Amino acid sequence: MNQVVVLIAMGALATACSEKAANKDLRSPKAPSTAVGRQPGSGNVGGQATTPQPTPVVQQPAQPSPPSPTTDNRSQPPLALDGNWATTCQSDPETGSSETNTATYQGTRFTFNVLFYNDDKCADLRQTFTVESTYKLGKPSIKVEGAYEADYIVTKVTLTPAADAIAAVMTENFKTANVAACVGYEFKADVPTDVTKCGLFPAALFDIVKVNGKQMQQGNCNAEGACETVERRARAVDEMVYTKVESK
Repeated sequence: MNQVVVLIAMGALATACSEKAANKDLRSPKAPSTAVGRQPGSGNVGGQATTPQPTPVVQQPAQPSPPSPTTDNRSQPPLALDGNWATTCQSDPETGSSETNTATYQGTRFTFNVLFYNDDKCADLRQTFTVESTYKLGKPSIKVEGAYEADYIVTKVTLTPAADAIAAVMTENFKTANVAACVGYEFKADVPTDVTKCGLFPAALFDIVKVNGKQMQQGNCNAEGACETVERRARAVDEMVYTKVESK
């Protein structure tokens, strides 16, 4: 493969809303008894009993009502990632070639494609590089406002030549790639070939993703080893912008 893919997968954090209901004591306090009692009479000299006096009723202060349950609905705004995203044609003046990038989020699965072209107008397709993975959105990025952490676990990497001539060149290149795991691959036009074990792509990526309306940016993972560990998670978004592709 003449061009090495170093830019990779994006993410988006949506955290589910959580509810924290306060405990409510449903047991109402009982008011004390206020029954009227008789005071013992005392005989006078004439032996007459005094009229019993009622015990005064003491008004109890009103008891405060138990607090109502409260719900904490504060949450991170979810990222609307599901669907297809694509870049415009990206030209390389030095080589006269070009590429487009597409990304598809579906549930917890993510597919990333780089389509390489022989010309500078994305018209003459040469080959397609595809990465399939699972992904998990995390907390907001501490480096980029509005971005969220996204962890990707790669499950499959494929290469698909667009023509017989390209397939023959790729087959020959893999024979002399000096990578033992890649020796012996035979490519065919328009047939995806699983090259996961060749090590052309990291097994995991710790990236960030930022969505603004119908536009999305992934993290900048261009530096060697960038995004391959949690400590080297992307700290800035890449200049390449993806636009949401509306379903027809």
